Amino acid sequence: MSPAERIGVFAAARADVDGVVAAAVAQLPLRARPVADPRGAVAVLAGGPDWVSAAEELLAAGAAALVVADPAAVAATELRALCAGAVTVPVVLDRRWLRADVASDADRQEAAPLYTAQCAASPRAVPAVVADAIGWLRVLSGAPLRLRSSEATERGALALLDAGDAVATLTVTSLTAVDTRHPDRGRISAAAFGTVRTDVAIGVDSSARVLIDDGAGARMTPTRWESRLRLALRRAIDALDRAESVRDLDDLEHDLTRAELICHRPPGT
Repeated sequence: MSPAERIGVFAAARADVDGVVAAAVAQLPLRARPVADPRGAVAVLAGGPDWVSAAEELLAAGAAALVVADPAAVAATELRALCAGAVTVPVVLDRRWLRADVASDADRQEAAPLYTAQCAASPRAVPAVVADAIGWLRVLSGAPLRLRSSEATERGALALLDAGDAVATLTVTSLTAVDTRHPDRGRISAAAFGTVRTDVAIGVDSSARVLIDDGAGARMTPTRWESRLRLALRRAIDALDRAESVRDLDDLEHDLTRAELICHRPPGT
């Protein structure tokens, strides 16, 4: 790809905190270049509480693709409207506890009868962490989830779900002792129990570990060192180059819908 063919990357307001967008673009010198106009470019926006309306504004301004950095949990109804308006535009989500490359590493080729996920988070982070934990159950099972029953309290929630022909469980813990310097921390562990067992652990620093045990031995997938934003930018550029669709919005809508049912409240309420 020549310099003239490099795809422009536009950093929306508040997206390039500490130069993270500029750094990600600089790490893709043959594929991306910074631009000052979103028209025809990959637009990167911060995933604050108002990211859906900001995404709609960038789509109206002619952005060719969107990257949402660390999207906050929003009401599923908001997301459905964005899904309808972005049918032909790739929208890539940089989800803090659900990296696309790690999800690919953990993708299973065979079904299991039982899937489990446990998550713990500070109160402010609970909606996003629960959505990402549900996302891990969806990734491991390869099936949409249907809520069978749930019970929520101020300290957390328990849920029983159907994952195709299998059963899935989710345990949520809302932490009362919160580090005020880091109010948005959370962690997730998820597992698939079958003839092959897969364990996923996502730390409070978003570090990820995937362990696969087939009974004859266990192996850990390689650590992913690429920054989350660089990964998201690369996926958006790939989608444009190959004229491919991206399912990130649909997947998040699935996960948020179940998270609202389990926590008995939409995000922000």
